[in-house]
Amino acid sequence: MMKTFIGFNQGQYGDLFINLTACRVLKKMHPDCNLIFSINQRYKDVIEIFKLSKDIDGFMVWEKEDNWPSALDIQNLLEEVPEIQKLLEEFPEGEFGLFHPMAIHPIEDWYNYWHQTEETCVAHGLPRPTEEDMDFKLNKPEIKKENTITICPSRRIDNEGNHQNSKALTIEQIELVKQFGIKNNLKVIQISGPQEEQIEGLEKFEGNYSESVIKVLQSRFLVSSDTGMIWAASAFSHPVVGLYDLSYYKDAVSCENWTPKNKNQQTIEAQSMGDIKEEVLEKYLEEVYTKSK
Repeated sequence: MMKTFIGFNQGQYGDLFINLTACRVLKKMHPDCNLIFSINQRYKDVIEIFKLSKDIDGFMVWEKEDNWPSALDIQNLLEEVPEIQKLLEEFPEGEFGLFHPMAIHPIEDWYNYWHQTEETCVAHGLPRPTEEDMDFKLNKPEIKKENTITICPSRRIDNEGNHQNSKALTIEQIELVKQFGIKNNLKVIQISGPQEEQIEGLEKFEGNYSESVIKVLQSRFLVSSDTGMIWAASAFSHPVVGLYDLSYYKDAVSCENWTPKNKNQQTIEAQSMGDIKEEVLEKYLEEVYTKSK
């Protein structure tokens, strides 16, 4: 009987893309297995993009994150894999595997020791991935390129007008990208979740997560803070200018271990987002734009 595995972390968006490395490692171990990719119901709008994976054979949508599993999760599991009871009874030596969808970090400061894709494999008890597997890939969809820049500012403002996210781009950085777009006749499109406010002067794309990924791939390049979309772009080697705030992780010496292996990403890091100098950002915008022509 074919081996069946269900994994891995069920969310958030960035984590889901990072787990494509775990999928590749598992498929190398068991090339003919049935790999069902688990996703929390909050993030299920990303499934259409994950259907582009050569490693994923199906999807499991979990209801619960905390106190997993719920009664509904168990019911869904039985419906998705009706032979599960038989598998558990007759094949106790690994014909069926269920990876915990909320695996914990083996050590708190993992980011100072190994790459996030490697850390995911370690957390799930899988072999460490190769450098090639860390640079995970999805099959590219057919798209029509547009003269746009997409931007994930990752800003959130509370009811009192206070900025809530230290990883978010500053208003000055956003304005610089806007002016760069004007100078080069490129429309700047904001890619953000429904909970994020629209930035003045930008067109905010309205669509689910999979549609947003396609919109990013249609652009000349993406400008983003440390978001799930920066990992999504990496899955297609899409050009990126990534801005990183080192203070987000305690005692981090570099952002290298939580930066995608995307060879087309230019990364800018500083102790805080506000420390990134505008002339440095402008330089990288110009470099990535020139390469995209």
